[in-house]
Amino acid sequence: LTRREMALAKARVGGIRARGYEIIEGEVLPGVMDLSFPILNGLDVAIAAVTMPFLLGYRQTVSLAEAAAMLSRATAEITALMGGTL
Repeated sequence: LTRREMALAKARVGGIRARGYEIIEGEVLPGVMDLSFPILNGLDVAIAAVTMPFLLGYRQTVSLAEAAAMLSRATAEITALMGGTL
């Protein structure tokens, strides 16, 4: 990576760390939002991530905020099993 690319990557990771999760819209497939939450170990090191695709639509029964909250709870439980805290 170039220095500029490394700086951009560090800034992106810093933003994810500050929020505690990442939401990416249309990066892989247009119209699909990806919600990603980390799984941390006892040293607060990310050992995995859980990503859930979310499609906004008129017939959706769960909002993006509700889906994010559910995924957050699930990853917090997994993280706790790994000895970490979110």
